Amino acid sequence: MAATSWGVLLAILLQQLAEVHTLTGHVCTEKRSRSVMIYTSASRQQYQRYSTKCGFGGWKRCTRYRPITAYYSRPVYQTQYYQTQVCCSGWKQTGTTCNTPICSRGCVQGSCTAPNVCTCTSGYSGARCDTDINECTGSHGCQHNCVNTAGSYRCTCRTGYVLYGTKNCTDINECTAGTHRCDHTCHNSIGSYYCTCRDGYRLQGSHSCLDIDECTSNNGGCSQICSNIPGSYRCSCNVGYALQADSHSCRDIDECSTGNGGCAHNCTNTVGSFFCTCRTGFVLDGNGLTCSDHDECSTSHHGCEQKCNNLHGSYYCSCNIGYILAADKKLCNDVDECSNGTHACDHNCHNTRGSYTCSCRNGYELAPDGRGCIDINECDRGTDGCGHICKNTQGSFYCTCQSGWHLGTDNKTCLGNPCVAIDTPNNGARACSGFVTNETCTFYL
Repeated sequence: MAATSWGVLLAILLQQLAEVHTLTGHVCTEKRSRSVMIYTSASRQQYQRYSTKCGFGGWKRCTRYRPITAYYSRPVYQTQYYQTQVCCSGWKQTGTTCNTPICSRGCVQGSCTAPNVCTCTSGYSGARCDTDINECTGSHGCQHNCVNTAGSYRCTCRTGYVLYGTKNCTDINECTAGTHRCDHTCHNSIGSYYCTCRDGYRLQGSHSCLDIDECTSNNGGCSQICSNIPGSYRCSCNVGYALQADSHSCRDIDECSTGNGGCAHNCTNTVGSFFCTCRTGFVLDGNGLTCSDHDECSTSHHGCEQKCNNLHGSYYCSCNIGYILAADKKLCNDVDECSNGTHACDHNCHNTRGSYTCSCRNGYELAPDGRGCIDINECDRGTDGCGHICKNTQGSFYCTCQSGWHLGTDNKTCLGNPCVAIDTPNNGARACSGFVTNETCTFYL
């Protein structure tokens, strides 16, 4: 037990010696204390279990306990004082040296080079190196503008220039760099640029180009139609005109000189146009070019008194049967068929306007055709007036009488022939109705 305690103490002593001799630099010694655990020997009484034979003949095993003294080591803490090496105030240990200074407030933009002493990087000042130095208030060397930055500065150039190196400025050619805003043409100048526009445009503001509407001033010089186009204009002519070589004047086009203007018949040129007409007897179609036959007869303007007959491109008048066309080829004069021998009457012809009628001599009647004459059989019709017998003849008739009769002076009445006189009987009397044929006598006693 004593050997163990001395071993522990020896180890502590060797450690202290090592600590004293390992640090270098800004090293100071310091007395320190610490609790050290050592072991001491101790004993105590306790019972030990064991097994023994027991029972009849010793054939069993029994457990028994017996007192023994047990020895053991127990720890004991003791306070020990020793000298050790530490870094002096303001320094900290790095590895086995004490050469790293301590700046308690820290160095913001710099490094700690001695206890609580900061060495600032370029562009900063102050105990903690936390104050920016504004180089632009001094001789910064910038050709144009100086811009202070945290811990430094930078040079910039005015508009139209670009930094050359770190301090100088050179002109920017915005036109070749493609940074200009000109709509059309860019012209570089020292430190800037300016814009111009192509012909037919005008500059609006400094960059934009607006089309000039030339047509708003004197119609662009065009004699008829002025059409504005981007950056220019052009002249054109109304229908029926052609643009001259000066690109401004217009001359009339003679449409009739080429293909008759498309007209089927007649083409008439007018200033700026033309029109088609048709020959007599034709009318212009809706397309204004072709001609169709004019059916004069379908209108009331033909002038024919009776009949109008249409022809292709013309017409003629004619008359109804019984009329003949007058010298004016329009009016109709009556034809006297009776006098010119063109009638068809068997007997008598009677002219009427536009025709004629027929009649027959006595004893005839008009046939159904109104022209021929048919003998009238007066005998059959009972219109003869004959007393006895009627004999028809062509165009007439005559009367005859039965035997014992003779025709009277009217050639119709039959008169009885005279009878032989009948004397009065010697005895008796007689009464006679007459003494001609068919008369009677009555005798009385």
